[in-house]
Amino acid sequence: MNRCARHAVLATTATLLALCYGQSADGEPERHAVALRGSVQSRQSRIEGELRFEAEGLVVGHERLAWQDVLTIAIQTQPKQDAGTQWIHLTTGDRWCGHVLELRDGVARVQTLLGEMAFPRALLTAVDFQPDLPWPPQREQTLTRREGGPVPGRLLRMDPEHMVIESPIGELKISRAMAERYTFTHAIDAERGPALDELILSDGSTLRGQLDLGPEAVTITRQDAEPMRVPWTHVRALRRQHRQVIYVALLTPSQRIAKPLLAEKLDIALFHKPLRRDGVLEGWRTQPTMQVTYDLRAAALQGPARFRVTLAPTPDASGTTVCRVLADDRELWKQAIGPDESPLHVDVALGAASQLTLEVEFGNPARFPVGVDWLDPVILIEGAKP
Repeated sequence: MNRCARHAVLATTATLLALCYGQSADGEPERHAVALRGSVQSRQSRIEGELRFEAEGLVVGHERLAWQDVLTIAIQTQPKQDAGTQWIHLTTGDRWCGHVLELRDGVARVQTLLGEMAFPRALLTAVDFQPDLPWPPQREQTLTRREGGPVPGRLLRMDPEHMVIESPIGELKISRAMAERYTFTHAIDAERGPALDELILSDGSTLRGQLDLGPEAVTITRQDAEPMRVPWTHVRALRRQHRQVIYVALLTPSQRIAKPLLAEKLDIALFHKPLRRDGVLEGWRTQPTMQVTYDLRAAALQGPARFRVTLAPTPDASGTTVCRVLADDRELWKQAIGPDESPLHVDVALGAASQLTLEVEFGNPARFPVGVDWLDPVILIEGAKP
C-alpha cells in the first residue's frame, strides 16, 4: 500500500472513530445533537417526525420550534423497566420506578434510572410491588398482599428480601415477594402538583417541577431540591404548563355514555387508564358506541378557544368508526376512520361553548375489532400570549 493510500485509510478510520466516540478527526472533542423520533405539541400544531435538539430550540422533521413554544414532547422509546421493579410514590406527586434497596433510620434508599436516590420517610406515600395498581390507595399504614388479607401497622424497616411491620400482634417479618403495596399516607402536597411541569422518564418515572430544555438534556428544578439534569435518551415525554392551555386528558368528564354492541368488546374503564402508544403523551382508546362530554365552564376558559386532537385507528382495527366533535350539541367535525387511515389532525373553533362532546359510532363495514385512539387532545385559548 503506498503512502497516499495508507493516509486515506487512516483518515477514514479516524472519521469512523469520531462518529462512534464523539471526537473530530483531528482528535478534538465534538458535540453531536441527539436524534430521536416522536411527536411535539406547540401552540400552533402537533407534529410528528425526527427530533433534533439544538441550543435555540427543537427541529421536528423540517419544522423549527423555539423552546418557549414547546408544550409537550413524546419520544418513541422502548420501556426500560427491570424485572422486580417497584413504584415509589412521594407526597410531592412524583412517582419513581426503581428498586428499594433498604428502608432504615427513616430513609429509603432506591436505585433508579438516574442513580441511587435517598427519600426521607416523611416524603413516602406508598411503595407498589406490583404494576398498575389502582390509585389512590385505601388504607394508611397498611400492607396489602398478593394473597391473604391486609396487614395494618407501621413499616419499621425493609431490605431487598423482607419487610418488618409493627402490627397489633407484634413485629412481623414478611417476604417482599408476597407484598402488593405498602401505604404510608394518603397526603399529597397539592400546592406542588397541578401547576408544575411534568417529566416522564423512559422507565415510566414521573417527576414534577420547572423544566428547562436544552440541546442535550432537560433540567428539572423542584422545590427544596437541587436541579437535576436528565439526558434526552432517558426521557419518554414531558408536559409544560401554560396558563392558556388545557390538557383535556387530565379533565374529568361530566358525562360518559357507552352502548357496546358486544359487551365483552368494550372496556368502559379505558377512560381511567393511560394510553400506551409509542410517541404519544396521553389520550384514550375508544370503541363504538361512545359519547363523552366535558363541562368547559368548570375549566374556566378565559376567551374563545380551539380544540385540537389527532385521531388514529387502533393498531388491531379491521372495522370503521365514525367520529364527531360537538360544541353545545353543534357539530363541528365528523369523519369516518377506516383501519388503514393515516392519523387525522383535527383543529376546530369552540368559540365560547360551555360543553365539548366527543362521539364514536360504528361505520361501514361494522367489523371487529374496531376502535380509534384520540391522541394528545388540548384546548387552546385563542390570542393568548406565552
